[in-house]
Amino acid sequence: MKKLKINLTNQELLNVSNVPGINAIKESVWNSFDAESEKIEINLLKHDLGSIEFITIEDNGHGISFENFKAEFSAYGKSNKAGKLVSPKTNRFYHGKEGKGRFRLFSVGNSLEWETIYYDKDIEKNLIYKISIEKDAIDDFKYTDPIETTRKTGTTVTIKNLNDIKLKELLKKNIEFELIREMSPILKAYNGDLEITLDGTKVDYTKFLYAEESNTVEVKINDEKSLSIEYDFLVWKEQSFHDLFLCDNNSKSPLSKDHSGTRSTIVSHSCFLYSEYFVELFHHDGLDDMNGELKLLKTRVKKILDELAWKYHRKMIEDKVVQVKEADIYPYDNEAKDNYEILERAVFDSALAMVINKYPGFDKLTKTAKKLNLKLLKTVIEQGENIENTLENILDLNYNEHKELSMILEKTSFQSIIRKYKTVVHYLSFLKFLEQITYENTIVKHLKERVGLQKIIRDELWIFGDEYSLIGDDDSIKTVIKEQIIGVRKTKPPIFDFSKDELDKIEKELESNPSEYSKHIPDLFLIKKDSQKNQALIIELKAPKVSLDFSHIKQIVRYASKISKIINQSQKEEDWIDLNFILVSSDTKDEISGIIDEEGNYTDRNLPKNVKIRIFNWATLIQKRSKELDNVKQDLDLTLDGEEYQSFFKKYKEPMSK
Repeated sequence: MKKLKINLTNQELLNVSNVPGINAIKESVWNSFDAESEKIEINLLKHDLGSIEFITIEDNGHGISFENFKAEFSAYGKSNKAGKLVSPKTNRFYHGKEGKGRFRLFSVGNSLEWETIYYDKDIEKNLIYKISIEKDAIDDFKYTDPIETTRKTGTTVTIKNLNDIKLKELLKKNIEFELIREMSPILKAYNGDLEITLDGTKVDYTKFLYAEESNTVEVKINDEKSLSIEYDFLVWKEQSFHDLFLCDNNSKSPLSKDHSGTRSTIVSHSCFLYSEYFVELFHHDGLDDMNGELKLLKTRVKKILDELAWKYHRKMIEDKVVQVKEADIYPYDNEAKDNYEILERAVFDSALAMVINKYPGFDKLTKTAKKLNLKLLKTVIEQGENIENTLENILDLNYNEHKELSMILEKTSFQSIIRKYKTVVHYLSFLKFLEQITYENTIVKHLKERVGLQKIIRDELWIFGDEYSLIGDDDSIKTVIKEQIIGVRKTKPPIFDFSKDELDKIEKELESNPSEYSKHIPDLFLIKKDSQKNQALIIELKAPKVSLDFSHIKQIVRYASKISKIINQSQKEEDWIDLNFILVSSDTKDEISGIIDEEGNYTDRNLPKNVKIRIFNWATLIQKRSKELDNVKQDLDLTLDGEEYQSFFKKYKEPMSK
C-alpha cells in the first residue's frame, strides 16, 4: 500500500475525535446520503465472545473518485462538495461540505478503513481501492491503487480498534432513534428511494412516533413581508428531545439544528421547517440568531410550536388515562350513576393526568402499586374540599406545575360544581326529610322540641340563611350576651363593633336584673356580621304537633323587647343591630292568621324599629327553600337517588325516638 501525509495538527485531531460517537456515525451516514446512496447499512459486528469488534457503514452511492480522494484526505477541512449546493444526479441538498466528518470517526475507533468503488467515466468501468488511517500515525495514511471491479459503486467504512469508553457511550444511545431524530423527514420524503438498516433491520421512524402533523403556516416578519413555512411536527413516544430544524424545502435536508424553545417537561418532539428562505440565508448570512429577521421568525414560530406541543402533550396524557381505565387498576368499577359521579370522575381523571405528567415513572410501577396509588387519589377526590391544595402538597408541585394543575382541574367547572352538586343534593334531601318528620303523624307524635327537632335543625341552619353563625344553643339571653358578646372582649375583639362605653352599659344592664335575663331562653341565637349592617337571628322552634297561637307570639315579643333593650345601647338608631325573630312549627291556628301578612311578618307598634318578627309553618319554609334550589337543580340536571335522604333517618334516629 502507498502512503500519503495528512495536513492535520494534533489539536485538530483532538477536536474532531472528541465529539460524541453517535454524532460521528450520523456524519458518516450523511456523507452516504450526499453520495446519492439509495441504501445505507450500519452493522455492529461482534466477535465470538459477544463484544463488538468493529463497526461498518456501507452504502451504494457513487463512491469517492480517486482523483478527488488525495486532495480531500490529505487536507483537513477540504471537500469536493464545497461551493456546491446539491448532488449531481438526484439534486439532494448537501449536508456536509467541511471535509471534517470522516475524521470524526476517530471518536469511536483508532483505525479507519474505506473501501470505495466509483465509476471512472474515462474508461467507463467501475474501479475499487482502499484507504486506511491509524489514529496514532495520523501523519501518514495508506491507500491502494484503483483496480477494475464488477461490483456496483458504493463505499464501506470500517471502524476498528474501538475506543471502549466511546463505545459504551455510543451503546447507551438508541442508535436507531438518534438517526431518525433528524433524518425522519428525509426517510419520509425519499420513501422507497432511500433505506437505512441497522444490523439488518430497516430503520423505521414510525415505530418511535406517537403522532405527526404536517401543515403550512404564514409567518409575518413585518408589515411588508410574510413567509409561507411548511412544517412536519413529529411527536416521539418516550424520548426527551425538543428539536427545531431549519430545512431545505426540496431535499428536506436539515440546514441547522436548535432547541425548539418549548418547556423541558413537555412532550418530546422534532419540528422540521421547510423554506427556500432558509437555503438563501444559509448561503449568504448563515442560519444563526445574529440575523434579526431569522430571530424574529423563530420567536413567531415558537408560539405555534408551543400550541402543537401542548396539544399532543395533553393527548398523550389522555391516552395514558384511557389505558389506566382499560386496565384492571381503575378505582371505579361501574358506570357513573348520576351527574355527581360523572363530575367526580372527571376530576379524578384530570388529577390522574397530572400524576402521569408529574411522575413519568408511574408507568413503570407494579400493578399493585398503581392500584394502591389510584385508590389513595380517589380518596382525595371524594373528600371534595381543597382538592387542588391537597394534590399540590402530595405531588410537590412547583409554581408552573401548580398553574398546570389549576388548568387541568378547571376549578370553576369541576371543583366548584362538584361542591355545589354535593351541597344541593344535601339540601334537597334534607328538605324532603324535614317535610316527613314534621308532617308524618307516626313521627310527629314522638318528635320533641328541644331534644329532637332542635338538635336536627342546629346541624342544618342553612335553611334560615347560610350567612349566619350560631352563638347560642338553648342558652339564656344572659348567657349569650355575657359569654359571647361581653366575655370575648378579654381575649379578642367583641363580635359586634361596640364601643367600650356601650359594652359597659350592656354589662351594667345585665347585672341590674340578672334573673329576668336568665329566665328567657331562645332555642337558637345566630348572628351575621355585615359590612353595612350587623344582624342577629333568634329562632324559636315548636314541636311539630304544636299549632302556633297568640301566646307563642307574645313569648317572642318578650324576647325581642329584652334583647333589644340590652344589646342596643347606642343613642343613634341607625347604629342599632337588626334583630330578626323567627317562630316556626308545623301549623298555625286561625286566631293569628289575621295578624300576619303573606310573608309571615308580624307587626307590633310597641316594638323597636330594629326588630322584625316572622311566623312560619314548616311547609312554607320548605317550599320557599325548595323553590330557591330549583334553578340550580335544573342547571345540574340533578336526580335524587334517595341515598342521602335515607342517611338523615340513620343520623337522627335517636332524636326522633325520644
